[in-house]
Amino acid sequence: MPDLRRESRDVANSLADRLALSCQRFAALTAVSDEDDALSYAEFGQRAEGLARELRASGLPRHAPVIVKVANRARDIVAFQAVWLAGGVVVPLHRDTPAQVLLEALSSVRPAAVVDGDTIDMLASQPEIWSSDLQGAALIVLTSGSTGKPKGVILSHAAFSGKLDANQSRLRFSPAAMSLLVLQITFSFGIWFSLLTLQEGGHLLIRRKFSPATIWDASSRYAVANLAVVPTMIRSLLNERQAMPRPLSSPRLLTGGEPLANTLIGSVLDMFPGAQIVDIYGLTETCTSDFMSIADSNTNKGGIGLPAPEIEFRIVDEQGEHVLKGEAGELQIKTPFIMNGYLNEPELTASAFSGKFFKTGDVARERHDGTVELVGRAKELISRGGNKIAPLELDHIIMRHPDVADVLTAGVPDQLLGERIHVLVVPKPGASLDESGLRDWLSERLDRFKRPDIYHFGREIPLGRSGKGDRRLLRESIIAGKIA
Repeated sequence: MPDLRRESRDVANSLADRLALSCQRFAALTAVSDEDDALSYAEFGQRAEGLARELRASGLPRHAPVIVKVANRARDIVAFQAVWLAGGVVVPLHRDTPAQVLLEALSSVRPAAVVDGDTIDMLASQPEIWSSDLQGAALIVLTSGSTGKPKGVILSHAAFSGKLDANQSRLRFSPAAMSLLVLQITFSFGIWFSLLTLQEGGHLLIRRKFSPATIWDASSRYAVANLAVVPTMIRSLLNERQAMPRPLSSPRLLTGGEPLANTLIGSVLDMFPGAQIVDIYGLTETCTSDFMSIADSNTNKGGIGLPAPEIEFRIVDEQGEHVLKGEAGELQIKTPFIMNGYLNEPELTASAFSGKFFKTGDVARERHDGTVELVGRAKELISRGGNKIAPLELDHIIMRHPDVADVLTAGVPDQLLGERIHVLVVPKPGASLDESGLRDWLSERLDRFKRPDIYHFGREIPLGRSGKGDRRLLRESIIAGKIA
């Protein structure tokens, strides 16, 4: 297995250094604001330094993990910087995290402290010996657990700083430009979006929870330059746009978490005329944004585009052999911005790599023009009657129906077929969509073995903590009889 820390690109400064420099360069500009507070860069720096002094005085060891309870507040970003200035490692965890999940996090992370706003609760009464993987670490991001038990992904200052520079070379964030944050900062997408804004002197406008009204209100009152969302949020926006005020400007939309369906791209451009849509693919383990492309309804067609200049990729079969262009296999990525490893999971870390390539678990194919198209996740493939079906493919096709607002497909155990294909469909408001009509429509667009067996209709799809459709939760809800 490669030495992951040595594979990370060396940079001259840490995330703390970068934010401290911004506080000097852009002192008079607004750094971050939420519903209750607004801080200039000078005030941001002063508050972070004050909290960092308290952490040091409390005896925080260097490289010790610190759980930062977040709720998308300006003070949460201050706490991140304070922990970094004090030499600690940030472990973001939402304030509303269920008690059992919090206990599991405390047990696996063994934090030295918990920070909630400006409140510090020191936990370690005696010096702990933390993993050597925490040397130089900036973050431990707890994954959403879409493939099972949540994992603690250790990301270094070097890797994350390098990824910020790589993203800036393509996105060109600018001083005083407003970035609207509705993503949670427990996840890497929300974190790098926030830090890139602050690194470049922008104004990070934070809203605690996503709703269509929140985005429409902010975009009608402010000239929002950048907006980061997941496709589920875009679909919600489209469903309610008729009742909302017109935006002052068309922000650049950064979207990731799942491939952006072609049908959404045209609708977004109607909603925000002239907007640029940047479709992003990446993983927490690689500091995200490994592929980044300008989405276009005429050319995108389900692809994630070309890899970033720093990224190498390959697509391999189950034996690890390269597949031909056009054939599906596992997407593997080699990047200088790689994680230190999974916290206290050396065997899991080793198994995540094939040589120096990270095994994404995503099934993809390389097109003849060199762009990459996602087919689905290897662990999400539905095994029905001996056939392997990618639920993501079904989602994309069903989303093309003019009366469908949202959809999520999952395999549910079946004694005869192994699994049956269940689909949960959310009709557009006022649409008269029924199972019979949808079956007829799909009969012209899907092979027989790929067509859903069971149809469910509802008002919304189940979402995971990251805001993406959660197939595991859908499957469990169907088995438990919670979805009829």
